[in-house]
Amino acid sequence: MVNSINTMGGSTRIAPGVLTGLWIPAVATPLLIFIGVLQFRRVGTSSERGRESRQAHLAADVAGVIIDWDEGLRKLL
Repeated sequence: MVNSINTMGGSTRIAPGVLTGLWIPAVATPLLIFIGVLQFRRVGTSSERGRESRQAHLAADVAGVIIDWDEGLRKLL
């Protein structure tokens, strides 16, 4: 069994293979956090735009119903 930490002459040395495997999580973690923040902002923006779009469509539909209602009443009177 090979130790990853060797003590030679009173100093501690870390085997090169150990550090090679540590850089991947060290780089990936901040990158994933950054991507998560960007995704959260994008979803918030798109949901806000979707809400505004639905609200505009609802207002247009209500206006159409009001116009139809008025035309129906005019035909009766």
